[in-house]
Amino acid sequence: MSDTKVCCMCKETKPREVFSKDRSRKDGLRTQCKACVNQYKKQWYQENREQMVEYNKQWRQENPEYNKQWRQENSEYFKKRRQENKDMYAEYRARRRALKRDAVPEILTDCPAEKERLVQIYKLRDLLTKATGVEYHVDHIWPLSKGGPHWSGNLQIITAEENLSKNASFCEDTARVIQESLNENTCGRHRDRRSSLRLHKTACDELD
Repeated sequence: MSDTKVCCMCKETKPREVFSKDRSRKDGLRTQCKACVNQYKKQWYQENREQMVEYNKQWRQENPEYNKQWRQENSEYFKKRRQENKDMYAEYRARRRALKRDAVPEILTDCPAEKERLVQIYKLRDLLTKATGVEYHVDHIWPLSKGGPHWSGNLQIITAEENLSKNASFCEDTARVIQESLNENTCGRHRDRRSSLRLHKTACDELD
């Protein structure tokens, strides 16, 4: 048996290890590689996000005890995960606060690349604090309270002392530059998304 297999979506020849198992298939593997399956799932979620959010919300409301019990039974897992991924949880909390202010640009809400950039910024903050012994903060150059976006291009790492003394002050010219840069970034994302949708449709047509 060959050690490789051709993915029916991306048409690339890949190692058998990157295909999930499927007992119904003759070779015991799915016809799509894991990367393509994950991309398809992400695309599907983006296109059906509102329905899924509503469905999950309704399910949690109808099954409150199950959700509570499950979290209690796995409390040690969550505690360990938070300790091992402090930078990721710091970014998550910041994003939650920003969402409450409607400060996250809609086009970037489910962008994995943007999320990774944010996580790396908070990771760098922790590294600087640990290396220097001086507390550092991730600061919004254009404050959220003044209408600034929660976006990697609007973040800077400064000392806690500098951040607290800065308060919510900002330069309007700087805010204008940030907004223009954000507009340029999101326009590019729109173009990339349209291209992705065209490629996805072509792949589906070929599968049909």
